[in-house]
Amino acid sequence: MKCFLVVFFLTFPLSVLAQSGNGFGGMTGNDLLPMCQAGIDRANGKTISTNMIPDAVRCLSYIQGFIDGFAVRDNVEEGMKPTLCFPDGATGGQMVRIVTKWLEDHPARLHEPAWGLIFLAMQESFICRYPGPAKDPPSEPKPH
Repeated sequence: MKCFLVVFFLTFPLSVLAQSGNGFGGMTGNDLLPMCQAGIDRANGKTISTNMIPDAVRCLSYIQGFIDGFAVRDNVEEGMKPTLCFPDGATGGQMVRIVTKWLEDHPARLHEPAWGLIFLAMQESFICRYPGPAKDPPSEPKPH
């Protein structure tokens, strides 16, 4: 029985990845949004179909992996200031809600790569602010 459980827990993540034709590398916002909506439904206590549970897990895992990637970059590059500054106590569920809301608010961009859309969502909420001279925003081009 132990052997079965070990094999199951080692192969289950691979089976989840295989369920999507484009895997993680080619995921777009169109792929990510329904997965994250399922995760939020589950978190809100709604019943979701059994076949949507792996999608809910994929959403959380994908977003957490994105965030972990930034953490690695920010800690490996000597002297690099972090780009995204997450508040203490922020949870994976909170990040899923932020990304899902952003995706729902920007349907015209859902064809773009998921990793870029996650960055845009996180940038709106968690861009690092460093002290320094205030710069005027770029001026709008004037119509002729």
